[in-house]
Amino acid sequence: MNRIIQSLLHGETGKIVPILPAPTPAPGRGAPGTAPANDMLSADSRKLFEAWQGWRGDRLLPRRADMDLVSISRLMPRLAVVDVKAPDNALFRLAGTEIEHHFGERLTGRSYIRMVPAERRQRRGDLLWRIAMQPCAVVQHVACDWQSGRHGVVEVFGVPLLADRDGEPVQILGVVSRLPPLIWDAKDCIIAMHSVTMRFIDIGAGLPAF
Repeated sequence: MNRIIQSLLHGETGKIVPILPAPTPAPGRGAPGTAPANDMLSADSRKLFEAWQGWRGDRLLPRRADMDLVSISRLMPRLAVVDVKAPDNALFRLAGTEIEHHFGERLTGRSYIRMVPAERRQRRGDLLWRIAMQPCAVVQHVACDWQSGRHGVVEVFGVPLLADRDGEPVQILGVVSRLPPLIWDAKDCIIAMHSVTMRFIDIGAGLPAF
């Protein structure tokens, strides 16, 4: 694991790699299965993906009402929900306490797109919109410098959810995990970060063009 994290810290910034579905459907499901296990380094990511698979059953996507929060209760401090309303409009509906400590500020209600510098916002919004419109899952690894002087990697894993009513925004449900899984210190926050890899997982709708 340490060698993997070190390679991520020194990896190629911004690399995007699609992950294709497994060649045969997962047992009992109409949508193709996926083979993302080797790309999820965090147990939290694997737990969320397993729960999401159960919520959707034989459908492409679950609806928000299908979420069983009890099944992912231990992840709640590290969970975020983003409403994807348009390519330039995506808001945090929810950001867990550990994520807000991680960024050193309150995120709920804020723009996900405006968290990055102006020159990167169009790219961020476009990627998120494509993930929502042609649904896929995403695994991102981000190299971070912490206020304490630590250097490490954060894994972000996200899956799409349909609204309970037609016409409401698609949501992205994500979990944010430090690698290795250190105890989060509320006084320690990120001062610099850059995306190392972003991997898109085909959940049955194919992959959008990136």
